[in-house]
Amino acid sequence: MRDIVTLSGRPVSPLGLAASPDMDERCVETAFEGGINYFFFYNDSFTAMVSGLRPLLKRRREEIVVACGSEEREPKALRRALDRIRKQLGVDALDVFHAEYVSPADDAEEVFGPEVLWSLPGRSA
Repeated sequence: MRDIVTLSGRPVSPLGLAASPDMDERCVETAFEGGINYFFFYNDSFTAMVSGLRPLLKRRREEIVVACGSEEREPKALRRALDRIRKQLGVDALDVFHAEYVSPADDAEEVFGPEVLWSLPGRSA
């Protein structure tokens, strides 16, 4: 398994900052100044995290890992969610994007699409 690293090749901090609905956006800068370089939020409704990350990413993108996701259940909707979040953050790419709350009742091919399923280890076309 590979370690998650920043774009500059540094490992992520063992402690990350996860968004809460009522957080203060200044927490992002404070966490970064304290050595945290891994930030997680569930989706674009976590506006304080997005607002705090945007200026930091503009200045220090190569040093930060951003993770978020979506509860969407089909590939095109997941892509739209990803693109919307990238635009809000002002970045070309996210480091980690989660398909959130996938359950055994979900049809994996419908959620991820056949091209993703076949690229998973242990699967073949």
